[in-house]
Amino acid sequence: MKKKICIKVKQTENSKNNSPKIEEMPILEYLEVVKSEYNNERQKKGSFESRAGISFAFIGTLCVFLLDEIKISDIIKIFNIPMTFIDLLKITSGLLVYISLLISMFYLIKTIRTSQHSNFETNRIDEVLLAENRTDGIAKIIFTYRDVIKQHRESNEKRAKYYQISLYSIAAMLISIIFYINI
Repeated sequence: MKKKICIKVKQTENSKNNSPKIEEMPILEYLEVVKSEYNNERQKKGSFESRAGISFAFIGTLCVFLLDEIKISDIIKIFNIPMTFIDLLKITSGLLVYISLLISMFYLIKTIRTSQHSNFETNRIDEVLLAENRTDGIAKIIFTYRDVIKQHRESNEKRAKYYQISLYSIAAMLISIIFYINI
């Protein structure tokens, strides 16, 4: 489901009567800037999804190894013997492997998860909008793009945070695997 955004532009005295020619205003340059920023934010979203997919494949490969070498039943067996410091380290690292796996999977899913993204509401384009003053029409488009970009940027910042947490969890899992195997 897409979020709809509509913006009203205030008419100033200049836009009513004495508006400068559009060629004299930087409005077209601003339009190009917001279009470019919009495309950048869309590409960032795609980039996070691609990287998260690669990370999922990496974790899947690790799971094959993990389920074969680090069995939860082996970790539980260590609980039943008189425990030394080394045994405690082995239990801790074994549990951290699985905890890190769950955390990384959770945050990778949050990174990829489809969230509501705003877009320019094309259904609102009608004869009235098409008959508007060109400068006012372009200004409305710019302000709409601005709000859409802001929403996309906030979503991408969350994705970046989630992806970073998942990478830290993957690193913790790898370190825990190394500890578990070498102890």
